[in-house]
Amino acid sequence: MSKPPSHPSRRFFLRRTAQWAVAGAAVPLASQQVLASEPGARSLAFDHTHTREQLSVVYAVGERYVADALGTLNHFLRDHYTGDVGVIDPLLFDLLHRLKTELAAAQPFQVISGYRSLSYNRHVYGNRRSRRGGFAGDRSQHIMCRAADFRIA
Repeated sequence: MSKPPSHPSRRFFLRRTAQWAVAGAAVPLASQQVLASEPGARSLAFDHTHTREQLSVVYAVGERYVADALGTLNHFLRDHYTGDVGVIDPLLFDLLHRLKTELAAAQPFQVISGYRSLSYNRHVYGNRRSRRGGFAGDRSQHIMCRAADFRIA
């Protein structure tokens, strides 16, 4: 491998980031395949309408949540305007899994909005009431990492 320049270029940074991502992706993928084959594995799949990212992940097996998967989900459902990452309540994932199962939904959930940072929520909504009459303000379930907006195709 060549020696990096003293002031790495954007191209060098992107290439190195891609190499790390490819090298690191093989281990989680293999462990996800093993987890998916275990009895009681719960998985979810998402397409993000704003970032165009896609994710399919086993987030729990039996009563145990998979820590790495929860971290991946937290990042995936980050505030797509600010990049801030919240710690999503795993019960939200259980609710989505039950919904997927009840509806026999084969398509991924389409994510419209996940975690919202307080600064973004205040910037967009201020202290005004919405046209629909409600406003959660600083008590928004999105800010508290207990809500997300989805579509089911």
